Amino acid sequence: MASKRKLEFNPKQKPKRLYLIDGAGFYYRAYYGIRHNLTAADGTPTNATYGFATMFRKIIRDEKPDAIAIALDSREKTFRHEMYPEYKANRDAMPEDLAAQIPYIERVIKAHNVEILKRPGLEADDLLACAAQRAVKLGYDVTIVTGDKDLMQLVTDHVTVLDPLKGKRIDAAAVKERFGVPPELLGDMLALMGDKSDNIPGVPGVGEKTAQALINEHRNLENVLKNADKIKKPKLRQSLIDHAQDARLSRTLVELKTDLDMEMDIDSWQLPEPDAGKLRKLFTELNFKSLLLELAELAESAAEPGLPATRRVVDIGGGKQSEPALPEESPEAPQAKAEYSAVLTQKELKKLCVLLESSKGFAVDTETTSTEPMNAKLVGL
Repeated sequence: MASKRKLEFNPKQKPKRLYLIDGAGFYYRAYYGIRHNLTAADGTPTNATYGFATMFRKIIRDEKPDAIAIALDSREKTFRHEMYPEYKANRDAMPEDLAAQIPYIERVIKAHNVEILKRPGLEADDLLACAAQRAVKLGYDVTIVTGDKDLMQLVTDHVTVLDPLKGKRIDAAAVKERFGVPPELLGDMLALMGDKSDNIPGVPGVGEKTAQALINEHRNLENVLKNADKIKKPKLRQSLIDHAQDARLSRTLVELKTDLDMEMDIDSWQLPEPDAGKLRKLFTELNFKSLLLELAELAESAAEPGLPATRRVVDIGGGKQSEPALPEESPEAPQAKAEYSAVLTQKELKKLCVLLESSKGFAVDTETTSTEPMNAKLVGL
């Protein structure tokens, strides 16, 4: 991990912005959202890794957080399984071709020098909840990047949720508009409803609208259960009486842990510089041509104006792509002895046009994402 400067909190300054990313949410969305025939040269599936890297880098590029961390689930059972063995029992196992990509996804994160929150027996949601609460106490404004409704329980004046798929930021007013209850009562409402995806029982016969009405009338779950005998609808009244313990169990299962016994040096999570050498190596290995070009363009834009960038030739699969050489390259990296250069700016293109006009002849080759003409996208000339 790269060395990091400790951030000092000054209450008179504008709050620092910490982005906490739900890693599982990212890679599942990527896995199901990108075609499954995307592979590296050796046949390794890469659709989830590519989608994850693209989404992850977009958040960093667009949001420009002051600090960032990403939470991942571990494969072990959690304290919720000990409390309720049927917890998530109806879920299918992670697809094998997704499981094979998890190590690569972790390599993407580590190459960006971003903090990974992961601990056996704990879910990513609990790690995010704990980190968010501690960060607010240190003076941060926190954004949790997720599409998971459970994490909306954490929304406050200093914690918002960003849904990366919809591009929508969710504050307390948006939670109230969506669910009909404020964030601090969302857990009570979810406990009444239950959750089929997590196999949380809830109260039979209570859906979202009924749960919303009950919480708004009685203000919290315990008051609903204490006043169950006063409910006018007979079936609902009996269901609440018969399943009161299921509702209390469900409330414990949906509650996010914020008191974890683990160290979190949040002030060290400032947005770091990525390791460009590691990223190039990984993206080359996985044949991520567009991400390799993105790295090259970033390096070009960072070069001092008016000075030509030193270049090397890198094989990115199916051809050679010139990209800027960076200081952190390994000693064994191939050196550019021939006069190769990448044309990435209008100024460089004008110079090339002058050279071509004065030459007796020249050849043009295309670099594409596929050898199939109807599916290929142009990468470069």
